Amino acid sequence: MPVYNAGAYLAPAIESVLGQTLRDLELIIVDDVSTDGSLDVARGYAAKDSRVRVMAMENNGGPGIARNRGIDAARGEYLGFMDSDDLMPPDAFQNLYGFAAKENLDIARGAMADFTDSNPEPWKVPPFSDKRVVFYEPDELRQMALCTFAYPVRDNDQDMNFGGSACSAIFRLSLVNEASIRFEERPHTVSEDYLFCYKCLIHGHSAGVIPEIVYHYRTNPASRSHRPAPDMIERALKTAEEMDRMIVEDGFSDRDREYAMRYAIDIVRAFVKNFFLSGMPLNELKEWFHSQRKHPFLHRCRNRFPLHMLPKTHRISFEAFYEGRFWHMFILIYGREFMRKFLKMQTTKPSR
Repeated sequence: MPVYNAGAYLAPAIESVLGQTLRDLELIIVDDVSTDGSLDVARGYAAKDSRVRVMAMENNGGPGIARNRGIDAARGEYLGFMDSDDLMPPDAFQNLYGFAAKENLDIARGAMADFTDSNPEPWKVPPFSDKRVVFYEPDELRQMALCTFAYPVRDNDQDMNFGGSACSAIFRLSLVNEASIRFEERPHTVSEDYLFCYKCLIHGHSAGVIPEIVYHYRTNPASRSHRPAPDMIERALKTAEEMDRMIVEDGFSDRDREYAMRYAIDIVRAFVKNFFLSGMPLNELKEWFHSQRKHPFLHRCRNRFPLHMLPKTHRISFEAFYEGRFWHMFILIYGREFMRKFLKMQTTKPSR
């Protein structure tokens, strides 16, 4: 569990791990130079429960680097990951480990559910499997690895996207160590989970998915993934370039590079939406929007990705951003947001 200024969320997160029905576990908390007393909270739990170990980073580097320090110290049979503002249902590790042990799996993945402070009842979110399935064939594992980056865009490509979060899965520690798999050491990498899960599937010999919810993800506007940062898109495209490099290096076809391109298209669309809905003053928003240069990888997406196969709104959004059409993007985002709220209001309106 990497921790950085987790505040009031940290104690419930720790307790949701220590309250697991699977008791034989170790919780390694890696504090990433918190300044709000989170380290003291973690050490307080370590003093009360011998299953808790606390490590303190010397320099802040983001969750990926902190997770690597935890992996280096891990002693268990399987690894699991958790963010410090989320929660785990009590039977999460029992379900995952029981399944992995029974089927002798390198990787076992479950479903995720979202919740917010204002709406604490978790709701299951895609992608997930509706049944327990195991995969042993190399071709299946390689396709699952590609789908970690994005949904397939072509109808004849098998959809094996069961999620790319490291938090809704467990990984055999011997696999991770023998293949020297770690999170990106580049500070504050975007989508570091996707890269880690891809590597595990490429090097693994077996994987499985279960329909049970194993992770409760807090949609927190103050979290790192929801705060607009000027270089967010640049960092995301750096990840897309790394995805593209790995796809080529691992012997996939040239067409399979579309998975890295679709990741780039999808995440740029998501980050642009975050910026537009962030409450940033209009003049600052316009300045940020027009400061975004045409990154070489976006140029590749524009010229080599089959944009016509995307949902229409996704294609229009990408082209509006690529061409620097601020007001087109403004209307698209706020128009869709208005319709979403209007439809939600209609469905919740009491009948006469």
